[in-house]
Amino acid sequence: MPASHRLIPCLFALLLCGLAAAPARADIDAKAMVGSTVRVFCKTGDGIGTGSGFVVGKQSRHVLTNAHVVSGCSDILVLSPRDSGDPLQIKGQVVWNSRSSVSRQHLDAALLELADTTGGRGVAFARKTTVAMGDPVVAVGYPSAADGVAAIEAVARPTVTQGHISRTLIRRPDGDQRTSAGVVGLYQITASIGPGSSGGPLFNVYGEVIGINTEKSLIRTAVISDAGQVGTERVPLMDGVAWSQEIDELLPMLQEHGIEYRQTLERRNWFWAWLHREPVTAGAFGAVGVLLLATLGLLLMRRPLPFGRGARSGGAGKGSGQGAAAAYVEGVAGPYAGARFTVQGDLVFGRDAEACNVVFDAAQDGISARHCALRFDARKGFELRDLGSTNGTFVDGQRLDPHRPRPLRDKQEFQLFGRGCRFAVHAPPTR
Repeated sequence: MPASHRLIPCLFALLLCGLAAAPARADIDAKAMVGSTVRVFCKTGDGIGTGSGFVVGKQSRHVLTNAHVVSGCSDILVLSPRDSGDPLQIKGQVVWNSRSSVSRQHLDAALLELADTTGGRGVAFARKTTVAMGDPVVAVGYPSAADGVAAIEAVARPTVTQGHISRTLIRRPDGDQRTSAGVVGLYQITASIGPGSSGGPLFNVYGEVIGINTEKSLIRTAVISDAGQVGTERVPLMDGVAWSQEIDELLPMLQEHGIEYRQTLERRNWFWAWLHREPVTAGAFGAVGVLLLATLGLLLMRRPLPFGRGARSGGAGKGSGQGAAAAYVEGVAGPYAGARFTVQGDLVFGRDAEACNVVFDAAQDGISARHCALRFDARKGFELRDLGSTNGTFVDGQRLDPHRPRPLRDKQEFQLFGRGCRFAVHAPPTR
């Protein structure tokens, strides 16, 4: 037997030994989740309150939290954990509060701007279209109940708990079932949270934030202290019942503030879920496939080719449409960051799924139904037209006149409405 053929059984044996010795499942990347979660201290006239938050944006100078965490604050201090040494202490201020927003008063959220960077990485998001009941989730935050048994050094170390999505629901203002205005989307979760966890992130198993932890099932009851004094305290009404606001409705607000982020729009199929859940097994199957292909290649190399001497390999000829580079537009920031769209004819941007090629979520009310259109011509290059949008299309900071074509040069950017929704055009290479 040739040496190359004798090597194949040995490779299979090594693969099986490695598979038997390796762990079966991938661990959740709690370190990255903890690094993006911060503690928020709020000074009021009644004392100091505490809550949680998480870092957003590439600059790591903004934090999302609950509005009730920073309600009535005169001073805000954010503690960010570090791998070693004391936590970072950074002053912050509220730059947006849902309670002061005309269109988003039904939410419980606030955006903080920090005086310095946290050093933590801004989180990535996943829309509600990626979530289903029964999905595993991870809640990260700073429940005040955990402070009583920890040393003072642990004040900036968050608590990580795991659970599942037990229910998805909506809550209407004052329980009014007749209105769709002010509706809040909630995830009911079994992950343990408590007072102090408010404003913390709810992660999926891929490390993406799907919600902001807001409430736990609590009831106020009378308690007697060791000194015999009577007071009240909030205690759980039922274990494993808490709620997290869907993150979807807060993403347009981040765009309005020019904060860039990454997001997942579609639920991963069974293959990607299995690849994440069983990486070693998936890797083993992949290695087996490579070995089988290598074996097949070795066998074919020892046999005559199945075509005659006069045969030629085919290729993509000029004008065939195969392999030819095409003009395209690429998302730079916003919901389509990193996505590419080929420009053939008019490429229409907007919220109308029937009339547009690049369709935005209905919640992004700053984008018109038919916002703008992009066209490429081999002689003229790119032309961008605003289609009479309400909030405008911008190039180099200037708003375009409606329905008047504006030429764009290669790699030039344009933006729709807010600073957080930008695209860049790319012409095909010249021959």
